[in-house]
Amino acid sequence: MIIGKHSGARAPSGEHRLTVFEPDGSGRLQASVQPTEYQDLIEQSYAQQREAAGRLLGRLRAGELSPIGFYLELQRLTVGELATRARVSAWKVRAHLAPRGFLRARVETLQRYALVFDVDVADFFQLLELADGLEARLEPHGERLLQRLRIQPGQGA
Repeated sequence: MIIGKHSGARAPSGEHRLTVFEPDGSGRLQASVQPTEYQDLIEQSYAQQREAAGRLLGRLRAGELSPIGFYLELQRLTVGELATRARVSAWKVRAHLAPRGFLRARVETLQRYALVFDVDVADFFQLLELADGLEARLEPHGERLLQRLRIQPGQGA
């Protein structure tokens, strides 16, 4: 998993923008980019998400939960929802939430979790922290079993 600054769709000024499509005089749609009136709420939401992720990351590092537990809580899923989506029994999901149970998970099961969480299997085994000015580009391969990671200077660097 990559830890770094949020890189959402923002204008160079740092504001979130909306793309609005309106018809011109000939009836064709023209796109214009406009600031959103919900800038403060969007920033507050991102701050809350970063705070929650930081708390969960602390619990992960302390060995209180497994990577499966981390993503389950981060994405606000229930055990039942994850079990259904990953096609894994609920009792196995509960076992995999603890670090000890996670070690017993099969690669095939981890692959199913990765597809549900929209991460690569490698993200369950590594924490990559990016320094300011760097960005990472991930390309999943082989049904999330292999990933190509490219670290490069960020757009603003």
